[in-house]
Amino acid sequence: MKKILAALAIVVFFAVPAFADPILVWEFTQTENLATGFKVYSQGTTAGSPVHSYIVSNINARSFPIDETRYEPGKTYNFWLTAFNSAGEGPASNTAPYTREAFVPTENPPPAIYNINIPSGSPVSINIER
Repeated sequence: MKKILAALAIVVFFAVPAFADPILVWEFTQTENLATGFKVYSQGTTAGSPVHSYIVSNINARSFPIDETRYEPGKTYNFWLTAFNSAGEGPASNTAPYTREAFVPTENPPPAIYNINIPSGSPVSINIER
């Protein structure tokens, strides 16, 4: 009979520079039953929020990029993970909260502002558009 693995996983979020997606990072120690992958879970903190899961099949992985486009700005989500093998999933790790920024800059920043030299005495009309 195969045993479900017992594993220790500690989950944290890694701070990243602006314009970069956050990264879920964990430490993991193998025990008697070898893990073959991880399952990353996320759930909003609002009552009744659905649980989403993602498979990480690389057992050497210790991080998972969070695609911010999947999460609503200004809302908080809990992330956790389990290790798994052919017998099933092990116990869940701790949860790590993540709040998406209320405003996330676009990948294409606005164009640079250029200096324009206007000859003295010329009529000027200025409009600002976005």
